[in-house]
Amino acid sequence: AAEDADSAQAKAALALLSKLRRLTDLLFTIAATTFGVGAFYAIAGMAKNGVINAELLTTALSLACPLITMAQYVAPGPMVVDATLKMNAAGVPTQAIMLQAASNICSIAYGVQIMNSAVLVTNMFGLGCQILFLAAENYIWRVNSGWLYFSVRLSMVLNASVVLFSTVIPLNILGHAITIVTIAMYASPLSKVGSILRTKNASPLPTSMTLISVTNNALWSLFALMIDDSVVLIPSVLGYLLGVFQVLVILWCKDSLPFDLSFLLIACRERQDPVKVACEEDCYSLNTMAKDFHAPLP
Repeated sequence: AAEDADSAQAKAALALLSKLRRLTDLLFTIAATTFGVGAFYAIAGMAKNGVINAELLTTALSLACPLITMAQYVAPGPMVVDATLKMNAAGVPTQAIMLQAASNICSIAYGVQIMNSAVLVTNMFGLGCQILFLAAENYIWRVNSGWLYFSVRLSMVLNASVVLFSTVIPLNILGHAITIVTIAMYASPLSKVGSILRTKNASPLPTSMTLISVTNNALWSLFALMIDDSVVLIPSVLGYLLGVFQVLVILWCKDSLPFDLSFLLIACRERQDPVKVACEEDCYSLNTMAKDFHAPLP
């Protein structure tokens, strides 16, 4: 009986330790993800209070933002070229490309309505890149056929969408549409986060594309704060947060993160077998104990 009581106390202590560790990891994850947003507001505040030259900062951002955005648009290029050479489109992020095209269409319409040439030109370049990527996918899947149907369908959809959004859709609704599409676009890679965390294989999250995305959204967030544009600010901040979280996942998979992301598996069970879930929780607890004693788990 005494042994059973000691065993129960040990299990309770282990469970409490595991919960505290999960809470600590959660707080570190939130802090690491949101730290940059606080920095953006601090920099913008210093610029508006005269500590930093606001005009110079705004001018620099107006030049840097379109350039880094164009870099993000062409980032999938090597992946698409490789897929075309191998005639295998399995690795092409088609969903992300289509969402990016939708975002470009909404942003083109927004640029037309507010008469902002930087937004307009940047997103026209981006839409052109997405068209090339979609054409490459059509070339692979249809073995260089069906071009008339592809061209007519794509032209009708793109042109009708640009005209509709530019002339009919009110600016406030267009802003909401940009936010929704942006969230879907930057969140789409996270649909595989469960399998990534279980296998510690971050290959579905290309490191270069993710870093460019984070930098792009960081610059646009700061620029939006400088020009007081909430339509640009909201999707940029959300895109930045989602991008930073992906960077944390990549670092964790490479054992380069000072805290643990295993607690996220609790939210990624995806209707697993209860026995498997219990085993995962036990493994988490054992790994927690091993880390606390600085001893690797065999």
